[in-house]
Amino acid sequence: MCLSFIEIFVIIKKPSFSEGLTYLHWNTIIISFGLKADDAIAAGARFQDALALFTRLVNIGDAKSLACHPATTTHRQLNAEEMKKAGVSPDMVRLSIGIEHIDDLIADLDQALGQV
Repeated sequence: MCLSFIEIFVIIKKPSFSEGLTYLHWNTIIISFGLKADDAIAAGARFQDALALFTRLVNIGDAKSLACHPATTTHRQLNAEEMKKAGVSPDMVRLSIGIEHIDDLIADLDQALGQV
């Protein structure tokens, strides 16, 4: 399985952060990546179905690791043009990294990517 892109966003919780981020009680890492596949929608669904440790939810900043395939969840009602305008591609998967051990997270991602 090859990825078409990867983006990593880190929020480091500090007292000087804006009030808008007060709901985050710890550092947060968001990883977005694209699944390179002929049918990106189906690949995203298979990837999410194969995850064992990550929970399928659309929020961020939780203690548990979360996964979301926006094209089939949060943005499913949009057409292709609207998704593109919103910055969502059919191959995009978003992860919010929780407090589980990194080796367990990597193993879960590896086996799920192997299912795609």
